[in-house]
Amino acid sequence: MTVFLISDTHFDDPDILDKSPREFDDISKMNQLIVQNWNQTIGETDSVLFLGDLAHSGISENDYFQWVCEIDNIELILRGNHEPYNRSELDNIALPIRESYEFEYRGFSFHCRHKPQHIPKCFDGWGIHGHVHHKHPFIDVEEKRINMSVDVTGYEPVSIDELIGYIETGEKLEERPQKI
Repeated sequence: MTVFLISDTHFDDPDILDKSPREFDDISKMNQLIVQNWNQTIGETDSVLFLGDLAHSGISENDYFQWVCEIDNIELILRGNHEPYNRSELDNIALPIRESYEFEYRGFSFHCRHKPQHIPKCFDGWGIHGHVHHKHPFIDVEEKRINMSVDVTGYEPVSIDELIGYIETGEKLEERPQKI
């Protein structure tokens, strides 16, 4: 079992192509590529920590739940600023919905939040976040921050093992290196 992370898919968000430099002709092509990448990356026993903004604020409850079903193996969702419903309404999808999540893996401590400014300044480990899309680097070793917005991850979930590999190199990365 492998743990993957991703954020800011913004499925069906009519404004995302104008707000973020995503090079798609239309939103349906973006949706299709993200779902394809996600489902080809995530194995049957893998799990995904989703760090917020699955869709957009105006999406219907039914359409939001359809997106949750369309993609494989979400273990938990961190509430993003574009999640369309309050926490009690999202509880209907039978997944944990949280504001934050902490875990340790291979000797590293991680604190996950949707917005990077909500990661506690006193936290000594690595902060993993979304929200900022392309405006923050993928890996910032000086700040000990990892940006999981699809805009910098190649539109697919990234495994925690891959993230640790980048951390161990000690290099700042604006975007996730392209797979060959």
